[in-house]
Amino acid sequence: MINKRMVFAVWLALGLPATGLADVLYDSCLRADTGDGSGKCAREWLNRAETTMQQQWERLLLVTEADTRARIVAEQQAWQAFRADACQFYADTAAFGAEVQETVMPACIANVIGVRAGQLRDYIRNIDP
Repeated sequence: MINKRMVFAVWLALGLPATGLADVLYDSCLRADTGDGSGKCAREWLNRAETTMQQQWERLLLVTEADTRARIVAEQQAWQAFRADACQFYADTAAFGAEVQETVMPACIANVIGVRAGQLRDYIRNIDP
């Protein structure tokens, strides 16, 4: 059984942003967990973050003109390369353990994606106020 307090302590000890803990559904899922659901909660958060970012991306493409869109597409491609490597050091189970890989790593990636979704949202506000 995953010890949620230990996962939370590892999260904070590793210096992960506190804003990542602000996902209300993730927090509710953790509180309701009766077994090894912390990894499930983190994966669900990751899926929500990806959905939100995709929605922002699609909206941004609708409000941009061709030359701006080309630059934004190039930026997004660069960000996707970054996202592919983000938080991957947690995959080192010898250093962090399988529990961290299953819980903290997806939550870390969800946080990275959440930050990007916020950037895209800001772009939309600036382009189409």
